[in-house]
Amino acid sequence: MDSVVINSLFAQEDLKNYHIELIPSMKEDDHIEVDIIVSGTLDDMPVEVSRSVDINLNKKMCDRCSKISGGYFQGIVQVRGDSRSLENYEMEKIRRISTDISRRMLESERMAFILNIEEIDEGIDIYTGITELARKISKNITEEFGGSYSESASLIGMEDGQEVYKVSFSVRLPSFKVGDIISIGRRTMGVKSVGSHVSLVNLETNDNVSYGWKYLKDKDVEVLGNIKDSKKGLISMIDKGEVQIVDMLDYDNFKLRKPDFLNKNKEGEEIYFVKEDRIYLIPEQFSKLKNSNE
Repeated sequence: MDSVVINSLFAQEDLKNYHIELIPSMKEDDHIEVDIIVSGTLDDMPVEVSRSVDINLNKKMCDRCSKISGGYFQGIVQVRGDSRSLENYEMEKIRRISTDISRRMLESERMAFILNIEEIDEGIDIYTGITELARKISKNITEEFGGSYSESASLIGMEDGQEVYKVSFSVRLPSFKVGDIISIGRRTMGVKSVGSHVSLVNLETNDNVSYGWKYLKDKDVEVLGNIKDSKKGLISMIDKGEVQIVDMLDYDNFKLRKPDFLNKNKEGEEIYFVKEDRIYLIPEQFSKLKNSNE
């Protein structure tokens, strides 16, 4: 506002060393009164003149702000779990992934804003100003959590002579997550990490294996339980192919087939187990995930 007023003023050529002071005061939302004080020297004499002017404001939003205030978006990322709800930590990480990508893109693309992130019963929806931001968010989510995404477009109008589309990205996370106990064929596995590759530990042998998501998505995977539901037991006896465990909470005893990773010298040591349709003994490296997402 100061530059507009000053550029509209003309000083007499003979006025030397002049100084202009502006004192604005708001009268109404679209109306400002400005006191203008001009001082300087004229014919070697100090002079000062003051006047008051009224300024009408013509407020105008930039294109980006106008679109944000109007609820405009070109992309929507809809993240859902496959036959399960999303965990709170997954929601938080998805928010962080989305906002981090948007912040980086805004350095070179002003329309790479996130209009809204909405958590619903089915999952989480992210509304973006441009399609490319939604695409990058979808790609990064599946790299972090595994799964896959697809996209579909619908024409929403014309802008600067170009067709404008709204693109929906459907992100489907795996039925399993970190900490889950799953079956793949006849093998029982613990999920250590997920992403483009899934890191697993065999609960029978304690061996580590890794599969690409493209391999796992075509397999019959069943979720059997989760490490967060594990309880602590005491190995009271190992004999031939059997192991006896004492539940350290209620002191129940139970026998089951000895997994390959247990040796005789483990008698008297503590071990975690998960009790669902059957009892799963947990190798130490997998039990460390018990509190990782709580």
